[in-house]
Amino acid sequence: MDAYFVTCKDGNKTAYLLGPFSTKKDCEQYSQFKEDNPESKLSEVIKACTDIDKKAHFFSYGMCVIHDYETCLITGILNKLFPLPKVKP
Repeated sequence: MDAYFVTCKDGNKTAYLLGPFSTKKDCEQYSQFKEDNPESKLSEVIKACTDIDKKAHFFSYGMCVIHDYETCLITGILNKLFPLPKVKP
């Protein structure tokens, strides 16, 4: 099973912020800002990160996929702050 995660990078450090998501589309809602997508929640993710680390507005945000993901192997550090869709096995 593939699993998608919202990530952020600070230099050579990467953090898994949200996930796992079972679809790329679900993950994009939190990892990409598009003016034509009123459902984008990236600004909320950045604000949550800035509350933790004041430099977070300088970080790079995006997403990654882990192929052959095993359930509960990795979870996002902000999962408790956002109501995420359930991962389909």
